[in-house]
Amino acid sequence: MTSAVERAGRARGVPAPWTRTRLRTARGASVAFAVLVLLTAFLAAYFPRAVRANEDQAVRRAVAEASAARAVVDVGLIRPDLAPGERAKTLAPDRVAANYRALLRTVPEPVRVDTGQSSYGVRTSKDLQATDKDLPSPDAVLPRFTAAAQAGLEEHARLTSGRWPRAEAARSRDAGRVEVAVTGATAKALELAVGRTVHVEGAEVAFVVVGIVEPRDPRGAWWSAEGQLRTPAMTATSGRPPQKYWRAGLLLPPASGAALLDTLGQPEAYWRLAPRTDGLTATVLPRYTAALGSLKGGPDLLRVKKAVEPHAVVSTDLDEVIEAHRGLSRALSPVVEVAAVGAGAVAAVTVAMAAGLSAGRRREEFALLRARGASLAGLGGRLLAESAASAVPAAGLG
Repeated sequence: MTSAVERAGRARGVPAPWTRTRLRTARGASVAFAVLVLLTAFLAAYFPRAVRANEDQAVRRAVAEASAARAVVDVGLIRPDLAPGERAKTLAPDRVAANYRALLRTVPEPVRVDTGQSSYGVRTSKDLQATDKDLPSPDAVLPRFTAAAQAGLEEHARLTSGRWPRAEAARSRDAGRVEVAVTGATAKALELAVGRTVHVEGAEVAFVVVGIVEPRDPRGAWWSAEGQLRTPAMTATSGRPPQKYWRAGLLLPPASGAALLDTLGQPEAYWRLAPRTDGLTATVLPRYTAALGSLKGGPDLLRVKKAVEPHAVVSTDLDEVIEAHRGLSRALSPVVEVAAVGAGAVAAVTVAMAAGLSAGRRREEFALLRARGASLAGLGGRLLAESAASAVPAAGLG
């Protein structure tokens, strides 16, 4: 529809604006060009975001797929030089739990801790050699056990047989027994049942199986950071010929950690901080590895020692996992850059070809305008105005 203003202008002999007239007479071509520009602008804006999103997902996947034993930040404390009474104090459950809470406050940004999968408690740093001859021994080598009083057993496991172990028996020296639970996999491989007593070499206590449990999240760091607590492993001795034997775990209640002082297992307090990956991005990796390095041997290690004890030791392979991923990312970055340049070149050529085809179809129109005295600069300005009228809004939307 022609507006009243346009009709009045025509009556006075005033020509309509060139750009508006051209867009109205060639609506199809103008819309097609606008759609092409919109798609090109959208892809140009989306590509960097897609690359960053893929990089972030790759980082999180690399950390999530790393074994829990490598990914956790492991803080350990062994004090064989202390008197038995002092060692018992360092292994007290309240003190170990308080040190865990203090450790959480020392973790530097951008490292974040998954408290749901982190673990702490008291464990034997040396395997306990079983002495019961009726236990499975593939090459006549009796099994060896790791005993751990790890906090949160009832939250991370479900009871399938028997009952949860209690610490009351361990509090009595005369009892000489410590109640433990084992996983179903351990019970099956080691032929253990509820009521079975396990004796170990050089210990003043015996371990009584009172419950069989199954992990709620067997792949989580709580269970996987020390795999033999969840699943027994067949291991071989270093002799010639190597002899196979079982390594398995015994799960004590948290308050029974001090009972491990009556074994040859050299018990230690430990804290395993599982990393969170939800906020991990490729842009923070340099700061992340620097923070891990500081925890292992820098200012933040001093904070850990102050929070726990001067003899605390921090170890983790998470920085190596991240550095391996960064090396792979650096190797692939030229390929991504080539793809980006190629996509941009294709988009530019497509827009240029579309403009060229449009100009070719209007050759007779341009010749007529030139014959009427239009200059090349004037034609160029009009074409630029036509293109901008449809391209600029489309690019903004894209």
